[in-house]
Amino acid sequence: MNIGIVTFHRAANYGAVLQAFALQTFLRQAGHSPFLVDHHYGSAPETARKRAGFSLRKMLADGVTRRRHAVFAEFRRRYLAVSETSYRSEQALMENPPAADAYICGSDQIWNPRYLTLPKDERASFLGFGETEVRRIAYAASLGVSSLAPEWSRRLAEHLQRFDRVGVREKDAVRLIAGLGRSDVVWTPDPTLLLPAEVYERILPLIERDHRLVYSYILHPPASELVRRTRECICRCLSLPYIETFKRGVLRVLCGGGPDPCQWLSTLKSAQFVVTNSFHGAVFSLLFRRPFIVLPLEGASAGMNGRMESLLHRVGLADRFVTQYDSRQITQLCTAAIDWDAVAANVRAFAAVGSAFLGEALSTSDGPPRGGKGAADA
Repeated sequence: MNIGIVTFHRAANYGAVLQAFALQTFLRQAGHSPFLVDHHYGSAPETARKRAGFSLRKMLADGVTRRRHAVFAEFRRRYLAVSETSYRSEQALMENPPAADAYICGSDQIWNPRYLTLPKDERASFLGFGETEVRRIAYAASLGVSSLAPEWSRRLAEHLQRFDRVGVREKDAVRLIAGLGRSDVVWTPDPTLLLPAEVYERILPLIERDHRLVYSYILHPPASELVRRTRECICRCLSLPYIETFKRGVLRVLCGGGPDPCQWLSTLKSAQFVVTNSFHGAVFSLLFRRPFIVLPLEGASAGMNGRMESLLHRVGLADRFVTQYDSRQITQLCTAAIDWDAVAANVRAFAAVGSAFLGEALSTSDGPPRGGKGAADA
């Protein structure tokens, strides 16, 4: 089956490109022909607009951004199958949609209202394009919020009618989506969990690095007080230094803007301990059996913490989510042994849910589409 995937594959973010890689790889292993729909979301990033004008600081920041995006572009070129047509507007996608037997939106925060700043952005995220007979599936789509505003609920309920099957990434999202009329919604794992560690090791050029370190992968720097104190406590307890994913300032520019996804994964895989506030930082710690502590996102991003909480509960490691500084708790987590075989069994059970969901959703004998609403209703 020819399958077009809509997700944030263009983001300069490790989790974003690796979940796209994972879903594509899983579908290929199942005998399908998947490709990423090369859709560009919205307009220029807000950070770029804020940098209008000239200063040395802005020039360095722009240099970092360009280098960082170049690193991820190279990963996409090598490991992602992307549509030949690049859609730079929603209208272009509507007028010339990619030919496919099925469309899948997800995973990642494809339904987060914070990222869908323009009403027309929703047409890509909710597959409001293409022929009506094309099967439409949401797989591990993430809302990234714990509650829905009334207007967003209304629009979301309308979009949901378009889908043949709906799978979401957070347990809380099941409740929210079911409340909008989709009682068939399924809690499905992020695509990165569909592949065992050995698949990443076989396909990607992962190398063994110095494991005598604590790997710190923190989104939205600078690090908060909770992050700083927790990281210091871990390093004291283990008598190890830490390394950060991103260098700061001029060094970051000179060093190329950060590691590429394969280098990032190699360092995490080799670390003796991981401290992160990233969902995918937690996922790959699970897959590669790295002891870890997950810290919450703060401020406007706090609504995304549900994805980490629900995952850790599912695999039996809820205590690894640390919401406030407690040196005794952190020390205990640093020294406590993890039953990795039990964790792996829980991961496999969860992955089986996702595999069964996709198998049923893509089955040619699965009956006619539920709503079958395509571009005409967008």
